[in-house]
Amino acid sequence: MSHCQRHHAPDIILTGGIPPRPAEPKQAARAAAIKPTLQQLYIAQWTSTVPGSTPISNRAELAAISKNLNGKYHLVADIDLSDGAWVPLGDGNKPFTGVFDGQGYVLRNLTITGRYEYAGLFGKASTDATIKNIGLEGTKINLDSGSYLGSICGYGGIITNCYNTGSVSCSQYYSIAFDSVVCVGGISGRGSSVSFCYNTGAVAASASTPNASYTSYAYAGGVIGVNTGTINNCYNTGSVIASASNTDKYWSMAEAFSCTGGISGRNIANSSISNSYNTSSVTTFVDANTSKSYIGGVSGYNEDNSAVRNSYWNIDSKQTINGNDLGNTEKKGLGYGVGQAAALTSSQMKTQSSFPSWDFNTVWTFTSGKNNGYPVLRGF
Repeated sequence: MSHCQRHHAPDIILTGGIPPRPAEPKQAARAAAIKPTLQQLYIAQWTSTVPGSTPISNRAELAAISKNLNGKYHLVADIDLSDGAWVPLGDGNKPFTGVFDGQGYVLRNLTITGRYEYAGLFGKASTDATIKNIGLEGTKINLDSGSYLGSICGYGGIITNCYNTGSVSCSQYYSIAFDSVVCVGGISGRGSSVSFCYNTGAVAASASTPNASYTSYAYAGGVIGVNTGTINNCYNTGSVIASASNTDKYWSMAEAFSCTGGISGRNIANSSISNSYNTSSVTTFVDANTSKSYIGGVSGYNEDNSAVRNSYWNIDSKQTINGNDLGNTEKKGLGYGVGQAAALTSSQMKTQSSFPSWDFNTVWTFTSGKNNGYPVLRGF
């Protein structure tokens, strides 16, 4: 069973004034054997009310999504993917454009290595593709070349009610005439809509080039590497690192640009973060004759006309630039830009009154013994 809440079929109500007589032992056993589970009832109801949705119960069926990237799919079981490296669903030429509903089930031990421009359970998805209600546990995405990496989706999609507990990282070195651009997020590498999601795994982005005519860009965020739309009601507890370098030391114009944020590495214009928090450390490294680095507990770089509202970060966690830990007076919620990114201590973050505008009736809660005492989403 997963951390995501499963939907249940309606309760079966017996009519009539006389309760049924208790079954004999053999009769009870036989009745239990033929009685459908609530999960089976829900699946039957789901498939009958959403025509054309394909149930998925194993790895082969999951991988077969690549043959029809505009279809509707739903999980009916947890799936262990430890028997081989995963090939992301959808790419730059053929993105996923359909609907994927995990129904609260879990995909375990998803592993991706090698080189992919877009990597995750889904590589690239259209801006209106839907990916929801899925948990990833034991994720290991570690590329030696790539541009957009996220556990759920590398690029795009509307992602709702998902989580990841494993690591996502990429180290890209371009020895040819291109800018080196790496966007890595715990949920999405470059995303337009992520809500009610969380990440607990380590996130790392590294970009490098030896050519002074080109620039290295590294963006790392606990939820999204580069946010192009909205992040709403999300949190991160995994460490986040971004590193950028240009090894051409001869020309002064050799550039590198690094952005690290607990929720997003960078928010582009007209994007937003709301009702979200980060508890973990953020680190940035940059090495070039001309270099810029931005680091923040919520976002590394918040462009003009982008917004951060009612979001928080843990001032007790480390912020590190080129190996130097910042003091509390030097730490920031936003490395660049303005917004409502408030610093809280660890103890304050475990108190409901520290989040005065948040919905603790239907969205957030505190659960004893869970998430080290920090707020959790009710959907999990």
